[in-house]
Amino acid sequence: MAQPLARTSSFGRRGLRLTGALLAGALLVASPAIAQDSSPRPAGDPGGPGALTVVGQVTLGTLSTPIGYFGGGLATRKVARWVGASDETARRAAYVGAVTGATVATGTTVHFLGRTGRVSGSYPAAVGGAALGGLASWGLVEFGRSRYREGVCTIVCRIIAVSAFVLPSVGATVGHAVTREWR
Repeated sequence: MAQPLARTSSFGRRGLRLTGALLAGALLVASPAIAQDSSPRPAGDPGGPGALTVVGQVTLGTLSTPIGYFGGGLATRKVARWVGASDETARRAAYVGAVTGATVATGTTVHFLGRTGRVSGSYPAAVGGAALGGLASWGLVEFGRSRYREGVCTIVCRIIAVSAFVLPSVGATVGHAVTREWR
C-alpha cells in the first residue's frame, strides 16, 4: 500500500514569523549609518545618511522591487506582442523587462527617499547598486537551488530567501549613500 506524501515544509504561521524576524534582522544589519561619529567632516562631505533614512530606503526599496518586476515584465510582454513578436520572444523580452523594471524601481525609490534637505546622492549609483544587489541575489538563489534540492527549507534556506529579496535594495542604498553630496 502506498504511503501518503509527507509534508516536507511547515511554513505556516511559525515560518512567517521567522521570515519576518529574519527580514527585520537583515534590515538592522543593512543600516551602516546607525553609528555616526562626531569627528569633524570635510567641507564638502555631508556625512552619512540617518538610520531612519537607511531603514526607509531598504524597506521601501525592497517593497518596490517586486512591483517593478511584475510591472516591467507585463508591460514589456504587452509591447512585444503588440509589435508582432512570437510567444517565445515575448516571454524572453518580458523577463528582460521584468529584471530591468525591478532594478529601476528599486534604484528610483532609494534615490528619492535619500534626497533629504540639501543632500542628494547619485541616481545612476543607486540604480547600479540595485543591479549589483540583484546579481548577488541571483547568485544566492542559484546557491540555494544547488544546496536545497530535497524540498526541506532550513533556517539557512530562509536566510537565503530573505537576502535574495533585500540585496537589490541594500545595493541601491549603499550606492546612493557613498555618492552623497551637497546640492
